[in-house]
Amino acid sequence: YVEQYRMPYKGIMVENTSRCNLECLSCPRDSILKTRGQKSMSIEDLKKISSILCELKIESLAYFNLGEPFFSKNIKEELTAIRSLNPTIKIYLSTNGVLLDSKEKLDAALLLDDIIISVDGATQKAANKYQKNTDFERAYQNMTNLVALRNERGLSKPQIEWKYVLFNWNDSPKMINKAIDLANKAGVDLISFWPTLSPPYGISWRYKLGKFKNVGTSSWKGREVWLKNNV
Repeated sequence: YVEQYRMPYKGIMVENTSRCNLECLSCPRDSILKTRGQKSMSIEDLKKISSILCELKIESLAYFNLGEPFFSKNIKEELTAIRSLNPTIKIYLSTNGVLLDSKEKLDAALLLDDIIISVDGATQKAANKYQKNTDFERAYQNMTNLVALRNERGLSKPQIEWKYVLFNWNDSPKMINKAIDLANKAGVDLISFWPTLSPPYGISWRYKLGKFKNVGTSSWKGREVWLKNNV
């Protein structure tokens, strides 16, 4: 048997809530909610987790899973609790951006190292086809506001990324060029294009057939475009 061992320390994922404001096509929201003993973590829960992160010297934290992190009205207090005991931990978060719409939530986002904002299209019609009930203009404006606030305060973090999942209804050259142009205008650090197999009928065959080789550079995500004015 093993006499000496070290608990996992490289990274861990924490889901502060399993609730979400959207109804994405491939998301089994009802099943997710049924498997959770509670729908959201309390501040006391997060303080305990913060202590554990500190004790184990966890290096990075993915602060999201199957819910929308900004669904929580207490997210600033949650992240502050984590940062209070773990000032150097790298915190990553993924959001659909729609609820990143108040000063408190924008301040919370500035406690992160990286934030990925998922908007799957460059128009309301395109984004809403998969991300049901999304609000493209609101998500885009929130993303723009976050960039402006970070820059206004002279901060280098968080890195702000527009995540764009590719489907056969949002992958035309015209739509992709529009998204890159909007990303540049918003001032985000990069926009990334992610192929997916779900739902099967939505697969981007343009990507599968190699039609994206002239878009940015290859990465584990798919393709990504780093914007020169932010590098």
